[in-house]
Amino acid sequence: GLEQIGGGLKTKIKKISGQLTTIKAMVEVAIDFPDEEAEILNADDLRRQIEPALKGLEDLISAAEHGKIIKDGISAVIIGRPNVGKSSLLNALLREERAIVTSVPGTTRDTVEEYLDILGLPVHIVDTAGIREARGEVEEIGIQRSMAKLTTADLVIMLLDAGSPPHADDERLFAKAAGKPLIIVINKSDIKRPEIIREHYARFPDTAIVTISAKTGDSLPQLEGLIYKTITGDDYSAESRQTIPNLRHQAAMTKALKAGRSFLRGLNNELAPDLMAIDLQTALDYLGEIVGYTTTEDILDKIFGDFCLGK
Repeated sequence: GLEQIGGGLKTKIKKISGQLTTIKAMVEVAIDFPDEEAEILNADDLRRQIEPALKGLEDLISAAEHGKIIKDGISAVIIGRPNVGKSSLLNALLREERAIVTSVPGTTRDTVEEYLDILGLPVHIVDTAGIREARGEVEEIGIQRSMAKLTTADLVIMLLDAGSPPHADDERLFAKAAGKPLIIVINKSDIKRPEIIREHYARFPDTAIVTISAKTGDSLPQLEGLIYKTITGDDYSAESRQTIPNLRHQAAMTKALKAGRSFLRGLNNELAPDLMAIDLQTALDYLGEIVGYTTTEDILDKIFGDFCLGK
């Protein structure tokens, strides 16, 4: 399994393996020297030692769940009133002119769909028809499609015009997006001052707000970082990408965690050391599937190194 595993993940699992090996060494000593068992196996000490290992596994398993998002991608929808710059934003994110950009409101009559890569996160992004009271049947259909896309999206990007005061249509849209991961993007910062509108939406503490210019590309990297963080829960870093386990690793870690928790239960119930050693070995075996196995020799080295026994 070593060849397909990121350096960051390998380091983390080796560290957890090391923590478990130390505990196993102590349990082995207690088995060999039953008279010293009470002294060697201090339950509080062992608990303190195993907790970081279990927490480390829990974190890596949740990283694997994020990894699924990163592999499979997400769907995002750009919503807003006509002419706030939705198509310009889509083009800026795509870094090319694909959606129709004109200054006539109501031009994107339908939904325009694109795939883009945002910091390695595959995003299926939909630019919707501007939401306003429809002027004509074609626009009405576009608006209905926009609303349908909004309900199925993983992420909603609501675009507002920096120069316009908050509008009833915006408030309606904001209400429709309730309960979804939402980023408010205030556009046209190159020509207008966004403070009023920023203050208006700042009263919703869970909503991320960013001010950009789709035209000049100003603050687009901040928006991309925000999209990544809103979806994965993490700030983007190249290193974080290295620590994403694949499905096989995730399964092995889940089994190792189960065995580690079983050891903890045994400890709390004052189980015999030889039975507790089995749980630890099971956990080490599962981690060994990912980073190579810890042998009995490693454990003996650890015992003699830490306890100066048999010298």
